[in-house]
Amino acid sequence: MIEFTKDLAESMKTAFLGMGITILSLYLLSLLLDLIRVVFHNPASKQKSEPLPAPDREEVPPQQRTEEGEWEELVAVITAAISSYLQKPTDRIKIGFIRRIHERTPIWGMESRLNPME
Repeated sequence: MIEFTKDLAESMKTAFLGMGITILSLYLLSLLLDLIRVVFHNPASKQKSEPLPAPDREEVPPQQRTEEGEWEELVAVITAAISSYLQKPTDRIKIGFIRRIHERTPIWGMESRLNPME
């Protein structure tokens, strides 16, 4: 019984020593990464792009259109918007599939779609 107690105590010492060394090394690694961020941080490289002001919208009376005409116009508008955003000519952009984003998407999901990380 005494031998079992000694073995258990030795095992606990080894376990706590191993966990302590692991936590200490992770903390030192965290400090090293923070130091690297401070040393190599270049604020001039990040340029904040200000959003463009929204144009004034005019009320347009609803018109009778065919379903096909609406889709063609929608594809043309989306293609023009993507072309403007990517700064590429429209003949280099191909729209393969268009679907509506659900309104039930959480705010973080909408934010990531509107402002993707670069």
